[in-house]
Amino acid sequence: NVAPTWTLSTNANYVADRARQPGDARPGIPGYTTIDFSLLKSEVMSNWEFRATVLNAFNRDVREPTIAPGNIPHDLPMAGRTIALQLAYHH
Repeated sequence: NVAPTWTLSTNANYVADRARQPGDARPGIPGYTTIDFSLLKSEVMSNWEFRATVLNAFNRDVREPTIAPGNIPHDLPMAGRTIALQLAYHH
């Protein structure tokens, strides 16, 4: 905990060893690591909490393999850095 009503957390996502479909002659697709952060502030007001989350914080170029080079020749791009804010009420 950063302070009594603050919580900072992080998550690392590591993906590796993804193989192409048999017969797909494209080069292999590299693995990747992304880092996410989340900051939670509880007790903002009575029964309220606030959360700020950053996914893929370092804006890595993340791609998932496609079945064939047809419509998506350079694989399927995944989301870059994403920021989300949430305000929640708990009764």
